[in-house]
Amino acid sequence: LAFVQRRLVNSFLHKEKNPEEYATYFMTVDNFKFRGKVTPGDTLILRMSIAAPIRRGAVKMNAQAYVGQKLVADGQLMAQVIKNK
Repeated sequence: LAFVQRRLVNSFLHKEKNPEEYATYFMTVDNFKFRGKVTPGDTLILRMSIAAPIRRGAVKMNAQAYVGQKLVADGQLMAQVIKNK
C-alpha cells in the first residue's frame, strides 16, 4: 500500500510546488479483488481515476493494477490528503 500512497500523492498534488509536504492516509478500501498473480520482478502499473469529487481533502478513486496488459487487482479506495505541519 505504500506504493499506492505515493501514487496518490503524485497524482493529486502534481500542481503543488512541494508535494512532499503532504501525507496520504487511507480511509477505506472497498470491493477490492485480486484477480491475478504478481511475482517478484513484475512491473506493477497502477491506473486510478477519481470516482467522486474531492471534499475536505478526501478523495474516492477507482483503482486498477496491471502486470503488462493483464488486470491483476481492482477496487475502490478512499484516502485523505493532508498538509504536514
